[in-house]
Amino acid sequence: MDLLQRTAQFMRQNAHVPPGARLVLAVSGGNDSLVLLHVFGQLRETLDLELHVASLDHGLRGAAGAADAQFVREQCELLGVEVTLGTARGLQGEADARRARYDFLAETALKIAARHVLTAHHADDQAETVLLNLLRGCGLRGLAGMQAVSPLPGHPRLTLLRPFLKEARSGLQAWCRGHGLQPRQDASNDDRRLRRNRLRHDVIPALRDFNPRVEQALQRLSNSAALDHGFIQQQLALSTGDDLRFSDQAARLSRARFNALHPALQHHLVLSVLRRLGAAETGSDHVERVVALAREGVTGQRHSLPGLLRLRLDYEDLVFEHSGAVAAWHGPLLFSSDPVPVQIPGETPLPRSPWSLFVGRASSADDRPNVCLSLPPASGVTLDTRRPGDRFEPPGLPGHTRTLKKWMIDRQLPRAVRMQIPLLRVDGRIAAIFTGREAVPAAGFRASPASANAMTVAIRRVPG
Repeated sequence: MDLLQRTAQFMRQNAHVPPGARLVLAVSGGNDSLVLLHVFGQLRETLDLELHVASLDHGLRGAAGAADAQFVREQCELLGVEVTLGTARGLQGEADARRARYDFLAETALKIAARHVLTAHHADDQAETVLLNLLRGCGLRGLAGMQAVSPLPGHPRLTLLRPFLKEARSGLQAWCRGHGLQPRQDASNDDRRLRRNRLRHDVIPALRDFNPRVEQALQRLSNSAALDHGFIQQQLALSTGDDLRFSDQAARLSRARFNALHPALQHHLVLSVLRRLGAAETGSDHVERVVALAREGVTGQRHSLPGLLRLRLDYEDLVFEHSGAVAAWHGPLLFSSDPVPVQIPGETPLPRSPWSLFVGRASSADDRPNVCLSLPPASGVTLDTRRPGDRFEPPGLPGHTRTLKKWMIDRQLPRAVRMQIPLLRVDGRIAAIFTGREAVPAAGFRASPASANAMTVAIRRVPG
């Protein structure tokens, strides 16, 4: 079976790409990516695919980088493939260039409504990756190296395909020569200041003295680690089930459930959650700190994590969230569950926050979110947060109540803030809920500005 047949087989069996799909091919003009372009140029009709090339000049090699981009454009014109060229500026280091490259590929894919991005990573790249991870002190996932099918780093809604991951570099070079292709040569590939280049040119050749087939040995290690890692992830899903809850900004799991897990599953859960929330790399010291806090920490304790993430200990849950998750909530937060007597009319500061409750006629409290309520004289009006057993009379349903917990779930209010959302109570009954996006009045307290005892109530940030 030749390269074309193996690639077609990979696409049919592993890629799950529907007929007529658009693919973004990452092409730099070097040997491997040039083979990727020409192989898929031959397969596009057979597999019913629409191709689009993306090529990023990292801005690090001046005229040589621009010439590579022009070469890619010419190759695409010969094959009748559309191309998007980009140029990056101000990149520093390998990690920076990698992020810029994946971001550019994602931008191109979204622009043309593609769901799949293809790169030309091959078996030798895999061996170098596994060895780099090993020297860094990685875990099982690091030993698994790259996957043939995975989410695009930093862009989990896009799929990254590596159809050449089991192909040797020498085989791709032979294919290129056999088809008369003349790839561009990137001089930076010989720069031994870059870690991967030192591995490629110095370390791996030295390791061949111990094992002439060191690349194949590292490939076997990768396959074995990937198999074991997949099993652990399966066991982790079975052990946590629906108790591990994700939102766009956070993940939550019962501390008791976490502490009952085997230590190996605890470590894998932390790493898996942080990756899903966007942290590319997490050291073992952070993982061990999370495990320790889950076991011994106190409610309200926080710990900073890579990727601008943090762990927060809630009443009963571990909360993994972006550091700005609470700040990103558009509503005021009340950080005290003790009832606060409300000044009517007037301003009532919310304890330990930059927010105040304003009560008065419409002209004195016109900032949103606001609500017009009937507040009878001499009634006891307080501001506090949710209590066990709270019930609420939804607007439009006078005389009908439901549990506040169920109402908040139905409104898809973030779990992380449900216990901090301010509630206005009149003689103990909930008169209004300040959700941030709006102020929701209870049916029995809703009023028009012309009604007797009508007051406009608003929470707003106090300057300073």
